[in-house]
Amino acid sequence: MRTNLVFTTCFVLAACSGGAPSNPTTGDAVEGAVDAVEGRPEGASAEAGAEAETAKVNCSSLPSPDSKPDNDLIGIDLGMSADDALRIGQCSKEGYEVTVEEDKSVTLPDGSHGRGMIELRKPNDRVNIFVMGLPGQETVYGLVREKKFKAGEEPTLERMRADLVEKYGAMVPTSSVANSPYELAQSFASDGKPIPGNDIGGGWNCASVFGQNNNLGQLNERCGFTKKISVKARYGNDALSGGFSVWIGDQNRMFVLARQVVAAAGAMHQQKRDAEVERAAESDRTPEL
Repeated sequence: MRTNLVFTTCFVLAACSGGAPSNPTTGDAVEGAVDAVEGRPEGASAEAGAEAETAKVNCSSLPSPDSKPDNDLIGIDLGMSADDALRIGQCSKEGYEVTVEEDKSVTLPDGSHGRGMIELRKPNDRVNIFVMGLPGQETVYGLVREKKFKAGEEPTLERMRADLVEKYGAMVPTSSVANSPYELAQSFASDGKPIPGNDIGGGWNCASVFGQNNNLGQLNERCGFTKKISVKARYGNDALSGGFSVWIGDQNRMFVLARQVVAAAGAMHQQKRDAEVERAAESDRTPEL
């Protein structure tokens, strides 16, 4: 299965809101998720709490990424909780403006939604953190950054390339010397095995993931961890760097999370329907005939 939609869950299964998932993920993961969400205040949502979260942020003892070698983005790692990712973004020395967007493709019985994306933005620099899960349980599955340098503030192309190599690994020359002369494209299958040439078969390249407007591009659940890094040359002087882009994600994990969300939401809606029927059965609601 593959998709080119961004931070939604309904596209994975033809089931949303009160619908029944066609291929749900069941078991302890779903039951635990339902129990945890039912303890929240009614109607709590990502957007409603964003202002309060920003107003009071604890920037001491920030979590560290678990990935080795470094596959994080400004200290945010795949699998990290949305709460930790949000706090890192709010505390970044880059001084980003932080916004949180809900994933409105799945609605819980109380009308709430989980978070779908955390965006960190300042002029010429934007980081999108893609998360998924039930409210309060979202985790990071994708990271995208697009950085452009202002005229007169560009590093040399070689220095920018060297810094990216030091953090993310070797980059190779490309045929696009005038635009992105160096890039790193590395992907693994959902079972963790490296994919030679990033080609998983059927004409599908797992590293063809960087979409427009900092979205995730097209995803395929046969692809697992994927990393694509490119350094851009400045127009008119290709010895300087005009910017760089980073895409880090686990494509298969997104589909797993989506199935869990849809299954758990479906279970919660079914519980609500069952309770409504039980209350109706216990009361005399039929009119006089």
